[in-house]
Amino acid sequence: MLKNSFVFMTLLASSLIGISTVYQPATVDALPRGNYNWIVLCYHLDPILIPSCDNLVSTDNILSSEGRRAIVCIQDGVTRVGGGQFLSELDPYAIIQMLKLYASEPPRCVGVVKWANADSIDIDDENGLLLKAIISIFS
Repeated sequence: MLKNSFVFMTLLASSLIGISTVYQPATVDALPRGNYNWIVLCYHLDPILIPSCDNLVSTDNILSSEGRRAIVCIQDGVTRVGGGQFLSELDPYAIIQMLKLYASEPPRCVGVVKWANADSIDIDDENGLLLKAIISIFS
C-alpha cells in the first residue's frame, strides 16, 4: 500500500511540476553569444517584428536598445514554446504553428514581436534548415 501511494504522489508531483512550468512566465535577459549578422537575421524575422529593421539594427550591425529588446522577446517566445532543442525536432510547418499559437507576447514585448505573423517567416526549404538555425541562435 505504501509503495502504491508513493508512486501516486510521484506521478502527481511530476504532473503538477509540468503544469506549473507551462503557466510560469518565461523570461530571458541574456543576448545570444556569437558574432551574428543581425541585419540578415532581422530581415529573415521581419514578418514577426513590429519595428522596422532600420530601428532595430544599425548599418554597421549594432543592435539598438529596441533591437536588444526584440532579441529578448524572441528568446522568450522560443522558450515558451519548449525551447530550441524541442523545436528542432519538429517539421518546419509545425514549428511555425507552435510559435504562432503558443509563443505569447508578454507585456514588455507588446509592440515589438507579433507571433501571429509567424507563418510569413521564410522557412527556406521543406526541412526548414534556415528556420531551425535561426531558432538555435535564440535558444
